[in-house]
Amino acid sequence: SGCGTASTKIWIKVPEIPADGVALGYMYYGNSEATSESNGGTVFEFFDDFETLDTNKWEVHRYAGDTNEECKVRNGILWLVEKSKWKSCNIKAKNFNIKYNDKYVIEFKFKIDYVCGTSHDGDGIALVIDGYDTSPGEVGCRKGFENTMQGLVVEIFTNAYDSGCCNLGGVAIDNDTAGCYLNHDSVKASIPVYGNNKSYDLNDGIVTVYLTGNKIRVHYKDLNPDNGYLEDTIETNVWDPNGNGYFMFGASAGYSECPGDDRDSAHGIDWVLVRKYAEEEPITITVLEETL
Repeated sequence: SGCGTASTKIWIKVPEIPADGVALGYMYYGNSEATSESNGGTVFEFFDDFETLDTNKWEVHRYAGDTNEECKVRNGILWLVEKSKWKSCNIKAKNFNIKYNDKYVIEFKFKIDYVCGTSHDGDGIALVIDGYDTSPGEVGCRKGFENTMQGLVVEIFTNAYDSGCCNLGGVAIDNDTAGCYLNHDSVKASIPVYGNNKSYDLNDGIVTVYLTGNKIRVHYKDLNPDNGYLEDTIETNVWDPNGNGYFMFGASAGYSECPGDDRDSAHGIDWVLVRKYAEEEPITITVLEETL
C-alpha cells in the first residue's frame, strides 16, 4: 500500500537473532532528500512486485501466445489472463525452487477484475509448489496448466455462482489445479465464501502459505470488505508430489457468466514474497523516538 498508510509494513533482513536475545535496528526518517535503498531481492529469499515482467526472474508460458491478454503487466500487476476468452498462462520462477518439505513462508496479493463488475465469472488462480510441468493448459478451469495433477496447489476459486448453490468459491489446498468450484473431489481443505460472512466472490486479498516441513498452512485475509469480510486459516499434512521443485502461478480464461459478455475476468498477482519459516516468529517492539 506504500509508505505513510495505516497498513504500511517495513521489512528488514536481520543476519542473526540470538536465542532468547534481542537484535536492535535503527530506522531513520524525515529526510526528503534521502535516496531509497529498498530492495526486496536482498531482504527476501524471492520477491517480485511486478513493476515490469522480469524475464530474469520468470519463465513465461502462454497458451495462445497472446502478449496482449496473457501474462501482461499493467499498473504494477501481472495479469495472468486479462478480460479475455480462451486464454491461459503460467509463470515459473527461474533459479528458485521449493520442495514440499522445505520450510518457507510464501505470501502473495492477488486481484480479480470481474467482467460484471462484481462477481459470477472467472476460473481462478493456482499457486503450484514443487511442480514439474510448465506446459500451459487448455482454457477453462485448469488454471493455466496442461498437467493439472502436480505439486502442492493453493487455489483461489472465483467462479462462485451456480443458481445460488453452496461453497463454490473460496481458497483451497489441493493436489489438482483443475476444477471450476471449491467443492470438487480433490480439495483437501478449504475456506468457502458461501456462509462465511461474504456474499460475493473474492477479488482482492492476501494469501499466506506456511510450509513447516510436514504441514502446509494457508491463511487468507480479505482486502475488500464491501460485500462482507473473510479471514480464515486452513491446514493439512504435506505429501510428496514427486516434483522438481517448480514454483509457479497460473490462470486461464473461459467465458463469462455475465449476460451479454462472453469475456472472462482478469486474474492478476500484485506481488509475491518468500521468506524462511521459523517455528516462533520474532516479536518487534518500537521504542521511543530520538531526534538527531
